[in-house]
Amino acid sequence: MKIDIKAFSLAMALFWGFSVTIITLVNVYFGVWGSYVSLINEIYPWGYESSISGALIGLVYGLIDGFVGGAVFAAFYNFFIKK
Repeated sequence: MKIDIKAFSLAMALFWGFSVTIITLVNVYFGVWGSYVSLINEIYPWGYESSISGALIGLVYGLIDGFVGGAVFAAFYNFFIKK
């Protein structure tokens, strides 16, 4: 069974984009998960920070990153499965 590349990419984009945003906002309001935010800051260095505007920038980064990563994963999966 093959994976629909567009659907999988969109699902991964939404999942990763909202995950980055939620992690950032939880850190802004409650001060926890600082190590996760600093790891995300190393992955997305331009403009991302632990703030509300940083959460929006992280959302954009996460949507793009999740979409590309999902497309690559689905393409590899479809290539390597037995027909």
